[in-house]
Amino acid sequence: MRVVLHDRLRKPQKLDATRIIVEDNFGNPIGVFLEVEPGHVIAEIADNQEKFTALLRRLGINKTLIVDTLKPNPAAQNGISQF
Repeated sequence: MRVVLHDRLRKPQKLDATRIIVEDNFGNPIGVFLEVEPGHVIAEIADNQEKFTALLRRLGINKTLIVDTLKPNPAAQNGISQF
């Protein structure tokens, strides 16, 4: 498979890869893409903590993850952002 990377819409960088781990800005894995054979890719995102952590462990990545869903803030509907 091929990865096309963009950084602030500059000239894209293209890389061939068979395993891609996508991390957030804190180094936490949030997505995994594995090419198990040409044209057959397994993609998994961190929406199910147990399943995603088990996959990471099988890949030799030993990080403790906490998967959570942020709920919309009612104040944000009025144009006010709060965290």
